[in-house]
Amino acid sequence: MPLQGTTLPPAPLLASKRGLKKRLQDDFLNNIRQGTWRPNARIPTESDLAVQYQTSRTTIRQAIQHLEEMGLLKAVQGSGRFVSSSAVPNDRIIGVVSTGPDLTSSNGLRVAREISRHLHAHGDSLMSIAFHNSNIRWTNDSILSQFSGLAGLILHGPAFPTDMIPLLSRRVPVVAIGRNETAQLTPSFLIDYGSHAALAASTLLRQGHRRILLTHGRNPTDALGINIERGLRLAYLLEGEDAEQAGFFRMLTAEDTGRKLFHQLQEQDASTRPTALISYGILTAAGYLKEAKKSRATDCMEIIILNELESDEWRGRISAFQCPIEEMTRDTLNCLYGLIQNAPMEKLLHEYTGKFLPRE
Repeated sequence: MPLQGTTLPPAPLLASKRGLKKRLQDDFLNNIRQGTWRPNARIPTESDLAVQYQTSRTTIRQAIQHLEEMGLLKAVQGSGRFVSSSAVPNDRIIGVVSTGPDLTSSNGLRVAREISRHLHAHGDSLMSIAFHNSNIRWTNDSILSQFSGLAGLILHGPAFPTDMIPLLSRRVPVVAIGRNETAQLTPSFLIDYGSHAALAASTLLRQGHRRILLTHGRNPTDALGINIERGLRLAYLLEGEDAEQAGFFRMLTAEDTGRKLFHQLQEQDASTRPTALISYGILTAAGYLKEAKKSRATDCMEIIILNELESDEWRGRISAFQCPIEEMTRDTLNCLYGLIQNAPMEKLLHEYTGKFLPRE
């Protein structure tokens, strides 16, 4: 029987390369969670871990880098790697406020999964507060009762009213995903869909399309909607085209919206009908294409969505963007943990752009 407090050397790792790295990541995470590697302590070197686990330094390094990306380990030049001070089991609860649809879309699920993964790694619990009605009326008392006891809060999407954020942030550290709240001195992390719209429109204009229709499902006074429409107009300006040729279809993002759009366009004169569509997400575009197929119409509409394709169904028919959701969410959580520890903020606005993927 080993002496109390000692650690038996691990058995040789004989799994596949991917399985081996996952086993190392889990072992290292357990070392942190169980206190074998304590907060602020230096961990063994890559060489020592390679000997201990009977594997290569490269594999050890890849596993360690995974924990560094999660904010659990940090490298100090000339001194080695140390466990982050936040990497300790605790009873903290992190809240996420969203509207129901925000976390049920494909990208929303990826955000939720990344949030959950990071919170678990830090030993924290998640409390999700979701509302299907983003116009819910908030009062000071409701804020105090909903968020008392939270260590930090993530505002995802438009559910929480902007004018209430200053009151909230005096009680709990707050960050925002998918919304720009820098005017409230709140760190904000969002995909720059305005840049996506500009690139999409420029691509279409260079292909010979002049009448481009934009639909984003947002109120025209909404910050995201304004940014997207500005991106479209900017592309017309840069390409030397008349922005009056552009059209806007401001309706809820849904397949039913796409079906209504198809029939409205069919009623237009062919000489004035848009030949290209830019849509915030896949739903409107999918509804349009399904209705076109159902009506057996000759469909020549070129379509680009500003977000990612949510399935393989439309690959080869729709162009889209590959969005850095994981990177954005990781940065959001790292910032929130910094606020919890009263670390100084480097900047308020963090904007991300995706890679354009033309249809094959």
